[in-house]
Amino acid sequence: MELNKIFASILLAGIIGMACAMLAEALVVPQELEQNAYLVELEGADVAAVVEEEEEIPSVLPLLASADPAAGEGLARACTTCHTFEAGGDNRVGPNNWDIVNAAMGHVEGFGYSSAMQERHDAGDTWTYDALNEFLLNPREYMPGTSMAYAGLRSVEDRANMIAWLRTLSDDPAPLPTDEEIAAATASDDAEEAPEAEGDAPSEDAPAEDGSAEEAPAEGAPADDASSEDAPAEDTSAEDAPAEDASAEEAPAEDTTAEAAPEPEDEGPSIPSVLPLLADADVAAGEAFSRACVACHTFDQGGPNRVGPNNWGVVGAAIGHIEGFRYSRSMQALHDAGEIWTYEALNAYLLNPREYVPGTTMAYAGIRNLEDRANVIAWLRTLSDDPIPLPTAEEIEAVTAGGTSP
Repeated sequence: MELNKIFASILLAGIIGMACAMLAEALVVPQELEQNAYLVELEGADVAAVVEEEEEIPSVLPLLASADPAAGEGLARACTTCHTFEAGGDNRVGPNNWDIVNAAMGHVEGFGYSSAMQERHDAGDTWTYDALNEFLLNPREYMPGTSMAYAGLRSVEDRANMIAWLRTLSDDPAPLPTDEEIAAATASDDAEEAPEAEGDAPSEDAPAEDGSAEEAPAEGAPADDASSEDAPAEDTSAEDAPAEDASAEEAPAEDTTAEAAPEPEDEGPSIPSVLPLLADADVAAGEAFSRACVACHTFDQGGPNRVGPNNWGVVGAAIGHIEGFRYSRSMQALHDAGEIWTYEALNAYLLNPREYVPGTTMAYAGIRNLEDRANVIAWLRTLSDDPIPLPTAEEIEAVTAGGTSP
């Protein structure tokens, strides 16, 4: 009898627990952030000028007639992991993107779009040239609440090439803009630039990684991952991270075999060494900075690979060390050459992935702030049962004398 009472108590406790969980899910609805909680510091830049530049979006219409669709196709190669582009192609993480120009936003039936994209669909919005231009520049600003985890394609020429290629993906391509439409767009751009006639107009950001139009089903995806080896995002703090797709309907995308990619910003001939900062780096800040990476990576010991590889033990590991993960050719070449993720290798890679590994599919402009890179690397160092030693005084003195990474 007493045993039955014990079993009944356990059963009742389980039922109560399940009921509480179901009630909690019904009552508590997660709220998506409208912007990243952790902002990358802008070094040497006038923040007001940057904001003003973002508000003034140059029209893509005057460039479409002379745009290079082949260059646009090259930019879109990284998108094929998450999208198909042929007529009747399957949906993947993102929807098929055949015939997207002038299509209704969220037009692929049965695909799980975010609520933000679905609202635009219900409102009758379409992917006009201008809509694609604004979305590819800054997905989250154009469509607040979108799950497109990509910082944007900064170069208007790259956006024109991308859109020109997307236009060809149709049995009946959309007409190019008329002279009247181009004249109107040009007049609008001139009017926006007029107040700055006596000063220096803000320069356009360096070309960024490719971005796409409609979206992947995982709403609330993090911003570009700055924590990885060869791939997204937006924050690179580990290995082979994916790139947000900027070529059609929205979804973070990575093509680990693609070799064509836009050139990164020129950071100059020297890279400040991270070694003197590691002993005093803020590990907690590095972990917080890397939270955006968890959509594509796991960081726990023995964690599974996602779009990017598991990043436990990356500091001091061989580049491309996860067996069975499909790295890009350039990353695989570094692995075959015996290259290691040293502190300085991670420092250089996180600053500018495409400059450190030419041909990488890492679609991220880099972590520009040296202290942020030090914090991320210091946190990655802790992800090990036997963290590699911190730099010695002699090593720090050597790089301090030189002032740059070796």
